[in-house]
Amino acid sequence: MQIRGQQNVILILAIVLSVLVILFIVRLLKDYRKHNEKLKVEAAELTKLSAEKEAILQQKIRTDELNFMALIENTDDVLWSVDKSGALLAFNRAFRDMVCRHSGASPSVGQLFPGGGSEMVLAANIEAGYRNVFESGSFDIIEKVPVNETISSHMQLRFKAIRNEAGEVTGVSCFLRDITGYVKMIESLEEKNQRLRDIAWVQSHKLRGPLTTVMGILEFLDEEDAPVEQRKEMLIGLQAKVAEMDAIIHEIVSKTE
Repeated sequence: MQIRGQQNVILILAIVLSVLVILFIVRLLKDYRKHNEKLKVEAAELTKLSAEKEAILQQKIRTDELNFMALIENTDDVLWSVDKSGALLAFNRAFRDMVCRHSGASPSVGQLFPGGGSEMVLAANIEAGYRNVFESGSFDIIEKVPVNETISSHMQLRFKAIRNEAGEVTGVSCFLRDITGYVKMIESLEEKNQRLRDIAWVQSHKLRGPLTTVMGILEFLDEEDAPVEQRKEMLIGLQAKVAEMDAIIHEIVSKTE
């Protein structure tokens, strides 16, 4: 009887212990479900927040892109940029139109430009400009480009290095402008300045001699006791010098036309 009583006690303890274990496991499962639900809610909130931030970032990127394009499109100058491999990063409408005119194909981001076989005007200088920027950081030239057998254009190429935060050159910012009108204006001003210098030389050298002679003759003729014969000779000389001055004045006028 004593043994049976001990067995019953042990059985009861085992049952109680099993119930306690089951209750503990149930409690753990409930806590796990609650924690899992909480994690799901937090994950959903994080996903929503991340999506909102991504949408804001994408909108900012798009706005920055539109602002950038508005900036580079607000000019007739040709603008573009390339990475270190020469692939296009960005370009404006003037660049696209220029490439289409000379190659018959529209450029695209990622395309190498200028590339092998390119018939683009100034292609050799553009390639040289890329190399120069990677070596020294800048490139600036004015090139005379033939349009046809009788007409040429003056083009200004100006390149600047694109650098990252570490100061390393990662690409090239490119600028191309037709400055033919500006060059013609400078040439016209230089021509006019040369004419003015020529006129000044004529006035100070050619005109001064006969003018001095005329003034001397007038002083002589102003003398009341001057001999009549000498007056006649002086008048003849005066006419000659006046004719000489008239020819010089015609020369000056011709230089102003």
